[in-house]
Amino acid sequence: MSGYFLYNKKKLTSSTYKQILIKRVKSLIVPYLLWNLASLILNILGGNILFHSKDIGDILILFIKQTPSLGPINHPLWYLRDLFIFVLISPICYIIGKSVFKHVLFLVLILLWLIGLGDTITYDGFGGLLFFYSGILLNINDIDIYRKIKVLANRIHLYIAAYMICSILLVLYRDDLSGIYLKLCTLVGIWLFVSLLERHKNRLIKSHSWNLSQNSFFLYCMHGIFTGSVSGILTKIAIIVQHPLIFILLQVIIISGAIVVLCLFSKLVKNITPTAYSILSGGR
Repeated sequence: MSGYFLYNKKKLTSSTYKQILIKRVKSLIVPYLLWNLASLILNILGGNILFHSKDIGDILILFIKQTPSLGPINHPLWYLRDLFIFVLISPICYIIGKSVFKHVLFLVLILLWLIGLGDTITYDGFGGLLFFYSGILLNINDIDIYRKIKVLANRIHLYIAAYMICSILLVLYRDDLSGIYLKLCTLVGIWLFVSLLERHKNRLIKSHSWNLSQNSFFLYCMHGIFTGSVSGILTKIAIIVQHPLIFILLQVIIISGAIVVLCLFSKLVKNITPTAYSILSGGR
């Protein structure tokens, strides 16, 4: 969707590209830096061993990636990092998407993604590039994604059956070509999820969950800060509690509690400091 709306009703010009970059700095880079800074400060205060180094370069590199993880210190924000990189190279995607080679490149990207060679070339994130280019390709060629979704929503039973088949294949052949079956499950799962949303969109808009979705960006960024703490708690509980059923029950309770805390804190910040909330949400 990010690729689809990037050049929505626009043509690629230097002025358009400049405007897009300015908007994306506000909506992606500013919250990316602030949320990673918050994670960095909390980790330093918590005495995390990663920050015993006095080399400022080692600390700054954590805003881009950690070792062995490829995500930044606030790990879920890898999405914002990758998306901004895709925005930077979007003119290339636009030009190719208008060329006679657009479908050839699309098929090549899908093939590289399915066999796993794409991630080998780009060190992860290849799937994001594929979906981003797909969005641009659909929009600049005047393909109405909403009409397509409505058509697909009427075939939801086929997606459920396909997803079940892919899941069975994934289990049966998990040691052989499991990457391909996992990605097929991902593709079918995405369309299944989108189709379900389309079928029930009116009910969702009227429900409280729609209001919660308006805060989804803030919650997404903030949950990365809590992930480490919750993981640490669950790890300690796993060591103490030996019974698997009790551990699963405690896991559900703790994760549910963390979600409630995140939602309440989000609402509190939005009510008390709407300006700060807007900045941390990238102006959303």
